[in-house]
Amino acid sequence: MNRLLPLALVASLTPPSLASAQAPAPAPAADDVADGGGSAPTATRDEDEDEDDEEDRDRHFWIDVAAGYSYINLVALDQSGLTPEPQLVKSSGYGFEAGAGLQFSWFRFGVSGSHSVYDHFSASTAELDLTFSIPFPVVQPYLETGFGYGFIHDVRAPAQGGGSFVTPIRGIAIDLALGLDFQLSDAIQFGVAVDASLLNLQRQGVNEISSITNFDATEPGSSLGLQLHGYARLTFQF
Repeated sequence: MNRLLPLALVASLTPPSLASAQAPAPAPAADDVADGGGSAPTATRDEDEDEDDEEDRDRHFWIDVAAGYSYINLVALDQSGLTPEPQLVKSSGYGFEAGAGLQFSWFRFGVSGSHSVYDHFSASTAELDLTFSIPFPVVQPYLETGFGYGFIHDVRAPAQGGGSFVTPIRGIAIDLALGLDFQLSDAIQFGVAVDASLLNLQRQGVNEISSITNFDATEPGSSLGLQLHGYARLTFQF
């Protein structure tokens, strides 16, 4: 009995902090063990998914169609040998364009074709295009350049009885465009654009044409001209 009194007195005088330090640590909860001990891995997975989604948005396939006003002025290097009538090389009308390609971040790579109808002839181009666009949330301005093939066809000579002048007039086309696209949804953009095409066209001499007066088709012709477009454009992204 006398031996137990000193032990009880020592226990009552022990500081609470020392007693709690000697207590065993509680076991982790079952939920913490199941999810790996915390929420850090979940947050990391969410960040990875966000980065993947952003990369998917920056890399996609697109197609577009456009229509609008068109103007052409072919400053002929050899006016007498290009078309039957000099006034036929300057005209205004309407045009169409279509294109397709891939977008990688701020750059688009694609192909495009245009067709413009004027008073006395038609003009078409087929080009490879490179576009630099700035992906703002709603409005995306862009600068586009293209290089390819251009040709004049369906040339009509009213003064010569309305017949068609079918000899090919063709050459190279270099294009520069400025535009604005407005994001209507994740998959659709509506935009406006203006572009200018430099056309360097040639016509080979032919012997089959003899009914057009004051025009020697046997001599080759060449021209250097400018074609302007003002388009409304609709783009679909996939």
